Amino acid sequence: MNGLMSKAVRDQRRSLIAWSIGVGAVVAMYAAFYPSIKSSAADLQAYMDKLPDAIRNIVAAEDYTSPVGYLESEFFNTMGPLIVVIFTIGAGARAIAGEEESGTLD
Repeated sequence: MNGLMSKAVRDQRRSLIAWSIGVGAVVAMYAAFYPSIKSSAADLQAYMDKLPDAIRNIVAAEDYTSPVGYLESEFFNTMGPLIVVIFTIGAGARAIAGEEESGTLD
């Protein structure tokens, strides 16, 4: 199993590096927007407190106006899992198609 995992990482190292840089850039972009969120913190927190419990659980922000709460609700609860799913599907498809093209799928 260890050899299989190392082969998969070795075969897809370029895309893994590119996706890592991309995810880092998305997090940096969200972090760059935080000062505008901080300036309207009181209004935004009042709005978040008025939301129904079900919606607040989806957003999962205890304190949306803190840097940690903002990044948690904006990236790690919504965009992050979506990016991981897209990467996983693409990596699986590349692994199967790459082995099929090289004739080593058998």
